[in-house]
Amino acid sequence: MGPNPKALKITLFALGGLVGVLVLAALAVLILVDANSWKPRAETAPSAMMKMHVTVEGPMSIAFVPGLASRISEAYKRRMGV
Repeated sequence: MGPNPKALKITLFALGGLVGVLVLAALAVLILVDANSWKPRAETAPSAMMKMHVTVEGPMSIAFVPGLASRISEAYKRRMGV
């Protein structure tokens, strides 16, 4: 006995809906979240961890390809007290 066409149709419809919701969520994050608002945290956390002064001068952005990431275009580090 073959697969039930009605069950297959429901499964494909549900998977398509899930993909659509994920795409809409990704677009909402790109539109509503300002990555530059995280710049102070992106400077203080590495500074404390590496015991160096870290400065982020360029713009920050959020990326989903090839994976979820934030991108920093220009970052500089120097030893504390220099």
